[in-house]
Amino acid sequence: MRRFAILISMLALASEASANGVSGKITKAGALPVWPCKINIVNRQTGQPVILNNDTTLTNGTYSLTLPDGRYDLTFVPKAGSHLFNGTALDQRVTGNIITLNLVLPSGQIVSGKIIDINGVGVATTDIRFKTPAGLIPTHVQNNGTNPDGTFATMVDPNIWTVEIIPANAVHKAPRQIVNVNLTAADTSLGNFVVQPGIVYTCSVTDGSLFPITNANIEARTMPGRTRMFTPLNNTTGSGVATIVLPLGNYEVSAFPPPGTPPTFATSSQYNLSPSADVTLPNFALPPARMLSAHVVDASSTPVFNANLDVDTPVLPHLRIETPNGFTDALGNFNVGVPSGTYRITVSPAVATRLIPVRLENVVVGNLGLNMGTLTCKTGRWLNVTVVAEGTGVPIAGANIDVFNVHTKVKLPTIDDVTLANGFTRIVIDTSFYNISIAPPSASYDTAHVIGVFHTLNDTAITVLMPRKGVLGVGGPATNGLRLAAPWPNPAHAGMNFAFAGTGAGELEILDVTGRRVATPWHGELHGEQTARWAGGDEQGHGVPNGIYFARLRVGKSSSVRRVVIAH
Repeated sequence: MRRFAILISMLALASEASANGVSGKITKAGALPVWPCKINIVNRQTGQPVILNNDTTLTNGTYSLTLPDGRYDLTFVPKAGSHLFNGTALDQRVTGNIITLNLVLPSGQIVSGKIIDINGVGVATTDIRFKTPAGLIPTHVQNNGTNPDGTFATMVDPNIWTVEIIPANAVHKAPRQIVNVNLTAADTSLGNFVVQPGIVYTCSVTDGSLFPITNANIEARTMPGRTRMFTPLNNTTGSGVATIVLPLGNYEVSAFPPPGTPPTFATSSQYNLSPSADVTLPNFALPPARMLSAHVVDASSTPVFNANLDVDTPVLPHLRIETPNGFTDALGNFNVGVPSGTYRITVSPAVATRLIPVRLENVVVGNLGLNMGTLTCKTGRWLNVTVVAEGTGVPIAGANIDVFNVHTKVKLPTIDDVTLANGFTRIVIDTSFYNISIAPPSASYDTAHVIGVFHTLNDTAITVLMPRKGVLGVGGPATNGLRLAAPWPNPAHAGMNFAFAGTGAGELEILDVTGRRVATPWHGELHGEQTARWAGGDEQGHGVPNGIYFARLRVGKSSSVRRVVIAH
């Protein structure tokens, strides 16, 4: 009897040793074991889960699953908080054998937060996506969607990412992105992140015969300002249709053809779109591309690399014709597709080159295209502009710098002409005489700050004091000792008040747009702060016509100019 029991035991051991299944070891970086690691098993043929008692790794990371013959999908789930991605092994085929399956689970970092609307309500069904500044996407992402209450905790490969927040179209919330989220070594919380109400734009793109174009790209920019909006998932389907979601606003929406060299189609745009409800736009029928090309050099005939090309309609308001790849290459050449027509062409080298943009008016591009030959950019001067709030010295971001030739009244083409977060920007000008106007970023500040006639033969730095709207006050001393605050009220119906400061003999004069003196509200000696009032009349006491005028304060060789408006 004892001999029979030993035989039964040996048979059992032999049966277990020859059992079918999957076994192996789960580790992480450094060959360290992953424990505990739950193993979820699904019968691939039935779709049903398979329940085993030993479906977890041991302390040394090993596991052994006994399974009947069949096809299985395995998911290896490390414990929460381990910063390890799940591992998967699909279609493991057990056919009278033991499969050895070892996995190394990669690690990640977690970005968390809550997506809410403007009322503080969580936004469900929101995708959380990632890309690098170069447009690369991560290899591993896990739990990349919001819960019903809008919360999320998404794990991604360690890196510095742009995080894309993309609500479902059905919830009518505009997507947003957050740049430079550092997930290289630690988790990050975004806290409560607000998405604005959105309008769904449905766009169809075809050729001239109305045949749908697949993989066309839909982009949107604000008008005015041309800030590019974040429009993910914006490629057309096989039926030529794409949808984007934008916040309430006024936009240019453009359809770009699929990538191609040379392009078959040019872009098509629709302007000043500001719907208040979901909208299906008229069809974008892409016109044939006519090739516009040129060779761009500096004064020494050296090719200019990475100069920006802008193609606009020739008359105001100069609507932009979008041009994919509108930059010069390393040889200084550009070659872009545009519809046939008449355009204003602007080629703007990078500010770092200290080269002045070239602008050509009324350029005709026919059905055969146009090669404009060699365009030469002259060397200019850097003008470094810092804009700060009057009285507080706080930097003002988003102020726009416009430069007008005093004699021709023509606006000089400039790029990078909007101040950064530190209130600073740099533009390139030549040695002509200019009026420089700084438009504020919001209605909280005065509508314009005119420095007055400006001329320089060298690189120059200026600091502009931006007054708050409706504030009549001179504030602290300026670097040249001369200050002219924003007049108030402006526009004026029956006169306006001025406040200014400085030292020395001077005068405050009113000029019309031709530069002719209209009135002199004050003249005398300045010793610190001074106020004056202009009743809105000329030197003879007669009321001046409605329109734009300039108040110029001159003391010695210094001057300061303000734009004023009379509207009786």
